[in-house]
Amino acid sequence: MTLKEDLKTLREKINNTDKSLMNLIHERLLIVTKIGILKKQHGLPIYDPKREQKLINNKKKYAKILNISKNFIENIFYNIIKESYKIEENIGFKTLNKNIGPIVIIGGHGNMGSFFEKMLSLSGYEIILFGRKDWENSNTILKNTKLIVISVPIHSTIKVIKQLPTLKNDCILVDVTSIKHEPIQTMLKIHDGPVLGLHPIFNPKSNDTASRKTMIYCHGRQQKSYQWILDQIQMWGITLYNMETIEHDKYMLLSQSLRHFIYFTYGIFLEEKNIDIKKLFKMSPPIYQIELTMIGRLFSQDPELCFDIITSQPEISFLVDAYQKCLKKTIKLVNKNKEKKTFFKYFKKTKFSLGEYTEQLKINSDNILNNLNLHKNK
Repeated sequence: MTLKEDLKTLREKINNTDKSLMNLIHERLLIVTKIGILKKQHGLPIYDPKREQKLINNKKKYAKILNISKNFIENIFYNIIKESYKIEENIGFKTLNKNIGPIVIIGGHGNMGSFFEKMLSLSGYEIILFGRKDWENSNTILKNTKLIVISVPIHSTIKVIKQLPTLKNDCILVDVTSIKHEPIQTMLKIHDGPVLGLHPIFNPKSNDTASRKTMIYCHGRQQKSYQWILDQIQMWGITLYNMETIEHDKYMLLSQSLRHFIYFTYGIFLEEKNIDIKKLFKMSPPIYQIELTMIGRLFSQDPELCFDIITSQPEISFLVDAYQKCLKKTIKLVNKNKEKKTFFKYFKKTKFSLGEYTEQLKINSDNILNNLNLHKNK
C-alpha cells in the first residue's frame, strides 16, 4: 500500500473511533438525564464538589495506567461534567417554598435579573419582572408580594430601595448588588420584615450553567424566614459563602474596584503610548494574554458600569492613594540605582505572606493556561 492509502485507512479508523466515543458520550448523557430527574424529585443539588473531584481523580489514575496525559483526561471530563450540569439544570429543581406566590424581580430585564428569572422559573416559581414603567403601579404590584429581588445597577440600588412602598412584614427583601453594607442597612431601615443580601461572584451568561459558581450572602434580619432561598440556590449548584457586610465590602474594594481601576489605567497607558495591541498580544506569553484580555473585556463593557464598580465605595480614594504610595516605593527599586537587595527583600516578604497559596495559585494558573491552550483556536 502507498503512504496515501495507509493514511486513508488509519484516518477511517480514527473517524470510526470518534463516532464510538460520541455514542458513548451520548449514552452517558442519557444516564445523566435520569440522574437529573431523581435530583429534582428529591431536592438534591446539581453540584457535588467532593463527588466531582473524586470522579476526576479516578479518571486521572486510570489515565496514568493507560499512559495518557492526566491533564488531557482532566480537561475532557471537566467539560463532559459541565455539559452534564447543563442537562440537569434544564430539567429543573424541586420547589422548596410552594406558598411564596409570585416573586417580583426589580430590574429583571438585566443580565443578573434574567439569571434569577431563569433559575427561579426552573425551580417552579412564578416570576413578575418589574421595570421602570411599573413604578406608577408599584403599590398594586408589590403590596401582597412575599419576595422581592432587587437587581439594578450599583448607582441605582439605594434609590430603588428607598422608592419601595410600604411592604408587608412577611415580605422578604433581597438585593443582589456587588456592595452590601449600605444596601442592607437601607433595606433594614425602610422595611421591618426579612432582609437578605446576595452577591453573585460571576457574570451570568445565557448559555452557561450555574454550577461551580460562587455567591456570597450577608444576613440582614430573620434568617429563618429566608433560609429556603439559600437552600434553593445551593440546589442550583452554586457554592455559598457567608460574610459580614463590612468585611465583604472591604474585599470587594480589592477584588473589584482597585482591579478595575488598574486595568482602566493600564488601558489608558497603552492608548497614550500608541501600542499596537494585536502585536503586543501575539508577542505576549499566554498568562499575559489573559491580562490583555481582561483589559479588553473591561473596555467592552458599559462605561457607566465600570465607573460604578470603581467608585461604588468612598474608600476607593484612600485605597488608590495607598496603592500610589506603594507604586512610588517599588519604582525606586528599578530606577537607575537598581536596588536589587531591597527588591529581593520585598519579593521574599510577599512570597512568605502568601504562604501555601503561592504554590496553589501557580497550580490554578497552570490549569487556566491549559484550558486556554485547549480553546485558543476555537
